[in-house]
Amino acid sequence: MFLRLAKWHVPGYENKCLYKEAHASPCCAVSGRLLTSSPCRPDRALSLPVRVMQEILLLSSVTASLSFTVSETRVFRGMRERLMARSPLLGELVSCGYCLGHWLAWALTAVYQPRLFHAWWPLDYLLTGLVIAWLSAFQWAVLCWLMQKSGK
Repeated sequence: MFLRLAKWHVPGYENKCLYKEAHASPCCAVSGRLLTSSPCRPDRALSLPVRVMQEILLLSSVTASLSFTVSETRVFRGMRERLMARSPLLGELVSCGYCLGHWLAWALTAVYQPRLFHAWWPLDYLLTGLVIAWLSAFQWAVLCWLMQKSGK
């Protein structure tokens, strides 16, 4: 569920962000999330983008791990072959780590809702998922390279 937040401008607080949720509790919202019941403090303004980027990096690591595990390991080989026999499209989806990474990234973005762009929420959801998928593609490629080097 996405929160609808409205920005409130208070005289004297031009450089501070005051947000108000539907039930009228203010929050600090560089990331769009309810974090505190007081107006933004300058010391929190720098830590929030770092926190959002940490979430993005962690979600990309989870996406890379899941997509690698499903698309490359022997454990899921039977599932991939059955899906390929039933539906070539689904079989190709779970056999391609890059393709599966995009779907997993969008699913994780829907669950954890990191706000990276603070735009219209469907656009923010799409773009944040693409950033997570892009970062996970590099990690997935490194995992494939390491497996190839190890001979597995």
